[in-house]
Amino acid sequence: MTTIQIEVTAADIAAAETVFTGPDYDGACDCPIARAIRRVYPEAIVTPRQVFLTGVLHTNPFAHLPLAARQFIADFDAGQPVGPITFELEVEE
Repeated sequence: MTTIQIEVTAADIAAAETVFTGPDYDGACDCPIARAIRRVYPEAIVTPRQVFLTGVLHTNPFAHLPLAARQFIADFDAGQPVGPITFELEVEE
């Protein structure tokens, strides 16, 4: 297992979009957390609970988002104010 430090910046927050729904929704998002993770893993698919680092859903390597990151996503998608955060992502390979 590898531990990666992820930093969500004010720029990530300003440029991000809330999770979308509809017939084409695949669970992936472009939230601030997704943007921060993609600085380290450009092909990553980020869902509200997991990260698939190769760009393919349900494959290794992947990581479960920690509780603080999941809460951040929920707050962001609900339109609540959020600020920059840093968290560790434990990657299972």
